[in-house]
Amino acid sequence: MSDLQRLLASESPRVDKSPVILGPSMNPATVSNALRRSERGYMRALCDILSEQRETVSHLQAELGKREDAIASCSFTVTPAKGTGSRKVGRAKRNADYLAMRLESIAGLHDAAKHLAGGIYFGRSALETEWFRDAQGLGIRALHPILPKRLSYAANWRVHLYDEAGNEKDSKLGSWPGVDIRAEWPDKFVVHEPKVLGPEPPTRQGLGRVLVHAGMFWKWDARSWMQFAELHANPWRVGYYDKGVADANDIENLKRGLLELSGMTTAVFASSCKPMFLEAKDSTVHGDIFRTWCAEISKVVNGGTLATEMDGEGGSRSAAEVHEREASKLKVGDGRALDATLTRDLWRPLIRRQFGDEDAEQFCPVVRLDTIPAESINAKTNRIFGFVDRGGRLDMDAVREDLTGYAKPSDTAVVLQPLGVAGRAPAADPSKASTADAAPSAKTPANEDE
Repeated sequence: MSDLQRLLASESPRVDKSPVILGPSMNPATVSNALRRSERGYMRALCDILSEQRETVSHLQAELGKREDAIASCSFTVTPAKGTGSRKVGRAKRNADYLAMRLESIAGLHDAAKHLAGGIYFGRSALETEWFRDAQGLGIRALHPILPKRLSYAANWRVHLYDEAGNEKDSKLGSWPGVDIRAEWPDKFVVHEPKVLGPEPPTRQGLGRVLVHAGMFWKWDARSWMQFAELHANPWRVGYYDKGVADANDIENLKRGLLELSGMTTAVFASSCKPMFLEAKDSTVHGDIFRTWCAEISKVVNGGTLATEMDGEGGSRSAAEVHEREASKLKVGDGRALDATLTRDLWRPLIRRQFGDEDAEQFCPVVRLDTIPAESINAKTNRIFGFVDRGGRLDMDAVREDLTGYAKPSDTAVVLQPLGVAGRAPAADPSKASTADAAPSAKTPANEDE
C-alpha cells in the first residue's frame, strides 16, 4: 500500500482498549496528580479521568453533547477566494468547484467535525487523513479519529503522538516524547487545539481542567444521596416488648410481623409487644449540592443553566433570548476556530497537492461551517421593505428567489393569487368599457341624491 493511502496512527494500540477506570477510588489526590502530569506533557491519566467522567456524569455528557452537536449540525459552505483579473477569478472558481466536489466524497465528515469539537473538553483532538487519487485528481476518502490521550507534548509544546502505555506496532510511538506528527508526516493529520482557557499554554487548555473537580463532586454527592435514600427513604420498623412479660415466641412473632408488614398485610401482636414505624427526617442537602454542581457544569460548558433548568425566572422569554444569544456566540466561536484548523490542515493541503503552492497560498477557497443562525423570513422581509420604503432599489426577481427560492414564473404559468383574490370575478377590462359605463345615468342613486 502506498504512503498516500497508508494509515499511520488512527488504530490505537491494544492497551487503549482497556482504559484505566478509577470508579469510587477517584479522589482529589488522583485528580491533582493527573493534572500535574498533564502540565509536563503526559496526557493519558487526565484524559482517562475525563473520559470516565463523561461516561458517568450524565449532566456533563448532556451539556457537552449540546455544544458538539451544534457544530456537527452545521453545513459547510465553499466560497472562491477573492482575486482581481479574469485569470485569477477563474483559478479561484476552479479551486472552489474542485474542493466542493471533493467535500461531498468525504465519508463521515460531520462526525469528524464533532470529534474535533471534542477538543473543547480535552484541550486537543486529531484526525488522520486518508488520501486517495483517481482520474480527477487527489481526494480525501475519510478522516479517522485519534484518541485525545495519545496526543502529548514535548518541551517545545508541539503536539506529539505518544502512547504512554506502549505501542506494540510502532516502538517510536511508545517512547517518550513520541513523534511530532506535523513534522514527521506533513499533511497527514488534522490537529485541533482550541483556546478555551485564554492565553494558557497547550498543556493547560480544555474545559476538562475546569470541570474535572465538578464532575468528581457530582459523583460523590450522587453516591451519598443514594446511600441516604437506601437508609432513610423507607420508615424504620422498630418493635418494643416488655421485658419479663413477652416470651421468646412473642418476640419472634414481633420480628416476623415487622418484616412481613407491607401493603395489605396485617399482623397480630401480643399485648406486651408494640410495633412502631419511625419516619426519617428529610434532608435537602444532597439535592441542593446536586443542583449546585449541575449548574456549575452548565455554566462552564454552555454559559448558563437555562437550557437545562427551567424554573422561576429562568423560563421567561427575555431570559430565553439572552441564553439563545449566548449559545449562538459559543457556536460561532467554536465554528471559527474549527474553520481555521481545517483550512490549515485539510483544505489548503488538498489545493496545494492538486494545483500547487501558489494556488494554495493565494487562491485557496474559503470553507466555513455555517454557524450563523438563519434569518427568519419575516425579519428579512421587514429589512427589505424598510430599505425600499426609504428609496432603495432592489431587483424584484432577485428578491423573490432570495426569499422563496422560486424563479420568476413564465408568461404562460398559472400563478397563485393572494387570499381573497382567488375566486373573485376577473376585473373588467377598462378598454372595453361602454359609454354608459363611463358616465352615470340620470337615474343613478348619485343623481337622485343631487
